Amino acid sequence: MTPAEERLLDALIAYRFVIRDQMHTLGVCRDRKYLGDLLRRLRGHNFVGEMKPVRYPDGGRLPAMWYLTAKGAKRVEEYRRLPGGSVPYTKGKPDTKTDRRHRKACVDFHIALVRSAAATEIELDFYYPYYASGGDGVISTRVELPSGQEFRPDAIFGLRQPGASEPDLYTVEYSTYREARDSKTMLKKMEVHRKSLQFGSLAEKLGILRSNRALWVFEEAKGMTAVRERVAEREQFKVAAALFWFAVLDGLQEDFAGSWVNLFGEPVSL
Repeated sequence: MTPAEERLLDALIAYRFVIRDQMHTLGVCRDRKYLGDLLRRLRGHNFVGEMKPVRYPDGGRLPAMWYLTAKGAKRVEEYRRLPGGSVPYTKGKPDTKTDRRHRKACVDFHIALVRSAAATEIELDFYYPYYASGGDGVISTRVELPSGQEFRPDAIFGLRQPGASEPDLYTVEYSTYREARDSKTMLKKMEVHRKSLQFGSLAEKLGILRSNRALWVFEEAKGMTAVRERVAEREQFKVAAALFWFAVLDGLQEDFAGSWVNLFGEPVSL
């Protein structure tokens, strides 16, 4: 296995679904032609799978997304002499079109988070995205409230401060501009998160003593501000204002730790 192959497979293990631009960001390969040849070769061996490019009615286009197959995971396990089932992979042949933009944005967030944590002494304990599937240690993001109501954040993760006995918990929800405009749905989603915070549902699921913060990431600042201000008007959210944080994805990719604001628009630092 060449170093470029290892970097590529490691990127797919870590982030699950990756487009070529993200591979360049991750330092998989500088030469675009060589990267294309490498992807085709690995696909030919069925070590990686490809979700074909998508064109949307609004004229938008998303390039192909790549993922690690069960055969690719087995190849990594054999090469590195790892236990069977220890390398996560993607089950089946996913070809979702409806959430492709959403999924790509969630991977962008994950990459920005990892790079930010690597630049500090904070440790990323775990990161479970909603699109994780095969392999040992995969945790569903589904959270159940005492009432039996369920919700599924885009991701849940833990950051451990130096010397801390337990990680700080976070949920992440990403919203496109279109989703942010649907205020009724956004408020319902945030109300479920508020109830989860009230009961400590995520902490109970993971067996951790502290509750979490709810992170809301938006495609555009206008949508973020509109949603944040609508939520801030509601009394039931004011007591949990410190636990609802908001940011725009582009800002996180530039300055992850310094791009957050709380429910009242006040800067907060991750």
